[in-house]
Amino acid sequence: MNETMRYPNPDTVNARIAANVKLSQKVRLAALRALACPSLALLARILNEPKAGSRLIGLARERFEQEMLRRELRQHGRTTKTTTTGNHRG
Repeated sequence: MNETMRYPNPDTVNARIAANVKLSQKVRLAALRALACPSLALLARILNEPKAGSRLIGLARERFEQEMLRRELRQHGRTTKTTTTGNHRG
């Protein structure tokens, strides 16, 4: 049986590090900054965590707002695009 080793995706590792409450705030901040597009569930978990530091909460709040804005723009783009219908033979 030929099994190949697969390395985990860096975003997956960083998300797990950012969510781990046993790690220091400095490590969790670095992991959250390294995430390209964090999930809203992860950010909500950090925001609702009672022992999260103020820097971590501030960064999570900022990233949450950016992600919500990105989702609004994406949704707005879907609803305002004009599509042409019909058979166009050119």
